[in-house]
Amino acid sequence: MTQTEAPPAGSLRAGWRALVGSPDRVLVPTLVLGTVGIAVHVVLQHLIGIAVAGSRDCGRQYLGETLRIPCGPSDQRAQLALVVAIFALVLVGHLVVAGIYRAGLDVVDGNEPGSAFNRSLPWPRVLGASAVLATLLTVSTVFLVLPVLVLGFFARYALLFVIEQGQSPFAALASSCKLVAADLVGELGFVLRAAAALLLGALLLGVGLYVVVPVVLLAQVQRFRVATADSWLY
Repeated sequence: MTQTEAPPAGSLRAGWRALVGSPDRVLVPTLVLGTVGIAVHVVLQHLIGIAVAGSRDCGRQYLGETLRIPCGPSDQRAQLALVVAIFALVLVGHLVVAGIYRAGLDVVDGNEPGSAFNRSLPWPRVLGASAVLATLLTVSTVFLVLPVLVLGFFARYALLFVIEQGQSPFAALASSCKLVAADLVGELGFVLRAAAALLLGALLLGVGLYVVVPVVLLAQVQRFRVATADSWLY
């Protein structure tokens, strides 16, 4: 009987194979972190709506009298609330991804089962890196769509450099850009395939993302491991 050939490391097929090989070690953190992340995001958006957007009173004439009624935030406060909301969304998303990355690294490296919450995950440093990335991505989003796509493409490995090598946020960002630039065509092809898979997962009422996201992240962890095999380069 011919043995099935293993898919190339860093491909979506390899990510799927790693997920199927240890579903409990990746899917459980994804479900927990994803659900908590969604709940935190909803609460934050509600608080932003109250504290940042707020409301103002408007005068309305009725039977010769001026009535003061709430008519929503001013344009400036609404715009500020939108920017803060985008920042919060990206920040929470990066923290969730960091936890899944930790679980994925354990699976890819063959480590003993551990928790995404406490196994070698430097949360203060991760939080700082996530805040920096969220700020840069939010600013890029406010101005144009293209800059945020370019930044997101080159910054995809920054959290892995923070988690694995303890790099500072800006050093990790530089290392991520260097890694992507070293195999620009390959990375672009991977991102396009990953985007198609994520779109398919989103079309499945969003539930498919709980499977597609860890597959993509596992594949990305494998690509990180292959690219950083010569660690002196980063």
